[in-house]
Parts: sequence; C-alpha cells; structure tokens
Amino acid sequence: MELPPLPHTIRSDPDEDVATVSAWLTDLGVGDGHPVIPPTTVRVESMLGAWDPDEQLGILAPLRRPVTVGDVAVCAVLAGCRPSAMPVLVAAVRAVQEDRFNLLGLTTTTGNAAIAVVLHGDAVAAAGVNAGQNHLGPGPFANGPIGRALATVVRVVGAAVPGKIDVAISGQPAKFGLCFGELPASPGWPHLGEERGGDLTVMGICGTVEVVDAASQAVTDLLDTLAAALLLPVAAGHDGRTLGSGEPVVVVPPEWVGRLRDAGWDKRRVREHLFEKARVPTANLAYGLRSRTTTDMLPAALAADDITLLVAGGPGTKATLMPTWSTSRTVTARLP
Repeated sequence: MELPPLPHTIRSDPDEDVATVSAWLTDLGVGDGHPVIPPTTVRVESMLGAWDPDEQLGILAPLRRPVTVGDVAVCAVLAGCRPSAMPVLVAAVRAVQEDRFNLLGLTTTTGNAAIAVVLHGDAVAAAGVNAGQNHLGPGPFANGPIGRALATVVRVVGAAVPGKIDVAISGQPAKFGLCFGELPASPGWPHLGEERGGDLTVMGICGTVEVVDAASQAVTDLLDTLAAALLLPVAAGHDGRTLGSGEPVVVVPPEWVGRLRDAGWDKRRVREHLFEKARVPTANLAYGLRSRTTTDMLPAALAADDITLLVAGGPGTKATLMPTWSTSRTVTARLP
C-alpha cells in the first residue's frame, strides 16, 4: 500500500487553481474529498509564523509516522485555518497520542469513531471558536477548519487511509472533523478546563444524539430524561462492566443549566444523579451481550466523574449526547 506523503513535503504552485490542487491532493491520499486551500510556500510560512517547522510532536498511529509542526501547518492551510489555530492543533496532536486515548483503535476500527476537540475558557475566543448556537454546525467560525485540520493530520500523517487502514463500515460526518467551544463557567458549573486543568479536550465519539424534553417541569424529571438517553448504547462495554465506553459525554444547553442552577443543582450533583439513574438490568440485553457482563446491572459509567458534562449551545431545551468509542478515554491538555 502506497502511503500518503507527509504534509510538510507538499507545496503547490501559486498559479494553480483550487480545483486542480484539490484533485491532485485527493489522488495523493491527502485530501478528504472537499476542496482545499492550496498549500503555497507563502501560505504555509504565514501559518507557521514563529513556530519551528522541524519541531517534533511525536509519533502518530496507526502506522506510527513522525509528525512535525510543519505537518500541522500544512494541514491547517489545507483546511482553511487562521494562524490562531496553531496552538490548538499542536496541543490536540500531542493529546491524541496519550495511551488512554487509544488513537490506534480509533483509526482502525470498523465502527464509526471520530475525533472531536472542545475548547475551554480563554482558548475559545482566542481561537475564534463558536460555543453558542449551532456550535456543531456551519458558521463563520473556526470550528470547521480546526476540526478538519486535526482530522487531516491524523488521517494523512498517521496514514489511516480510508478503505485500507480506516475500515469503518459506515463512518460519520464528524470524521471530516469536529471542533466546538464550551461556554464560560457559571456558579456551581465550572467548565471542563477548570475541573481538569486544561484548555482543550479531545474525545473519540461515535456520533451525536439529540435529547429533547420540553415538557418536564421538575428538574429531576428533566435529568431522568437525560439519564434514559445515556442508556442508548445498549451494549456491554469491552470489559462487561458498563454500557458502551463507560465515559459518556453530554453537551448541556445553557437553558437547562439555568433551570438546574436555580433549583440548587450544581454540576457535581447532576453527575451523581445521572450516575445513579443511568443503569439497565443486564437481563434486558440480548443473550449474546449478557454473556459478556459481570454484573446484574450495567451502569453508563463506573463513577459519577466519568460522566463528562459540557455546557454549550443556544436557547432551547435540547441537549446532545455524544457516546464515546469503546476503549477510548477523553484527554484534556494545555495549550503550548
């Protein structure tokens, strides 16, 4: 199998148009099927600024190829990023190499795993990322380009070639890239960066599920709706101790947070409620799945702190569940 070229070796002619360069890079295994910004020398140098292009950032799975700052800069240009994205991308590239993130598994599974990155605190505005309305959708923000750049680095440098190394049965749109921001902290609701001591978190997700409850008046009923949604991955995890990965991610809208806070519920109390409620009798599973379990009740997580709560979005009563993939664990990191 011919591997994609390392991005730092690629430069395009300033006179070539976008369509020509995009087709050329797609044929090389670098493109993702969408048009790209031609990586001319001027554009790459502008993206790099004071960064050293030869700085080593580690080794990327699945084929364990070395990644440099120069590789990241080229992918950032291709994806349409601004130079403010570089600290985010450098930190994210380092974070996905943590053993507990299991990049090898994420990039070689037949499942639909994809990498998502969420920014916290001051990093949100610094990178120009949207944490509000339509934060998972299109818009004039850096969300799309940053997510796409990270996905490109992992796919091209790690050589997770679709159909060869990346053997996902279906895939999902987030494999093109997914990035969003978390809203500022509020009393009793610290953002995840405050809780973990970092500026961004990388997550291996298996899609998104809208959780709607416009009827519940009591916040306990609202949370019970959310707890029921955590049971959607109705399959025993790899070790038979939890449902799914055991580390679900929930993006809570600010309207829900306001109601919960007014009723005296802080983030920790919500986690504890979900931990107690989000469990299913093993007997409810299909026989083949029951045979893998080690308990009569399967929880969504082994501990309350394993339920990741993020706050993002616009007005409305819809939360978003992000089931995380199999043996991948979220990793929070600081910007360089």
